[in-house]
Amino acid sequence: MQIVNVFMFLQTMALNAINRPRESFYATGAAAVVNIVLDLALIPPIIGIEGAAIATLVTMLVNATIAYHYLSRQISVHIERGPTFHILVAAGGVMAVVILLFRLLVPPFPIFSLS
Repeated sequence: MQIVNVFMFLQTMALNAINRPRESFYATGAAAVVNIVLDLALIPPIIGIEGAAIATLVTMLVNATIAYHYLSRQISVHIERGPTFHILVAAGGVMAVVILLFRLLVPPFPIFSLS
């Protein structure tokens, strides 16, 4: 999720830096509406906190996509797909190994007790 956050942040800040705050506002406003709708649909007791995480990720993707669209209309934007993709895959693989090892080595314990 942080990777999407970086792309979203850089693109909205770049729009602000080239004196296009209105487009940055449109991207963020549209993403806020998407977030509200997805939160209402995904958070109720059926999905819970995982639904909130999914809604947040989708919202960040929407914001990054809209900001990219506006930014690419103003300046030439190129994302190096090869090196970027390899770094993302490597980082995801390392994180997956760390999480699996953590789950195997650390027993789960209740944080909240219902009694």
